[in-house]
Amino acid sequence: MNLKKHFYAYQLFSLLLLSCGTDKTQEETAGPVGTNIDSITTSKNKRLTIFGGAQITIPINFTALTSEEKAKKYPGNNPPQEVYANEDGTISIAFTNTNMVLLETNLEGYVKQTVEGIKQGVPDSKWHSFGVKNINGKNIGVLAFDTPAADGWIYNVMCFTVMNGKLIMYSFNCMVNQKVKWENEGKEIIESFVVVE
Repeated sequence: MNLKKHFYAYQLFSLLLLSCGTDKTQEETAGPVGTNIDSITTSKNKRLTIFGGAQITIPINFTALTSEEKAKKYPGNNPPQEVYANEDGTISIAFTNTNMVLLETNLEGYVKQTVEGIKQGVPDSKWHSFGVKNINGKNIGVLAFDTPAADGWIYNVMCFTVMNGKLIMYSFNCMVNQKVKWENEGKEIIESFVVVE
């Protein structure tokens, strides 16, 4: 796989987690994501069970990255726990179970804090939107923004929600030059998230 190194959002997310009252690394605090291919929904999509109680639909040709591939794509100490990507690794959906305690009533504040952290950490970021929205009956913080990388600009959609009192994150990203083709499909992936616990 020819994996591009675009990892700024995850590095910022990791830093924000560490600044939110925990002194443990993501590896020490993170619980299992536990993705399983639940079913093939169409000739184009497959449904994953994630976080032990939620499901999301992704393209059928996306495959899980190995530990080595994740290390190349997300250099640093805190890569996402699970990543599914297209063949060349330029379009991906990633999952992290932080095990950080968060009340759902604090989700909006957490989203605002995350936005401010990203704006400070990546002042060149270009923002499209952010806020909390209801997706399939679940409140989810959704941040859409572009970040610069060595090989171009990256379009990121980061999502946060609370399951079993813990913060979880999933995200979609692609290169900005792929956005015209992938923005709507990325939105469909993000909005296919449903809690089934």
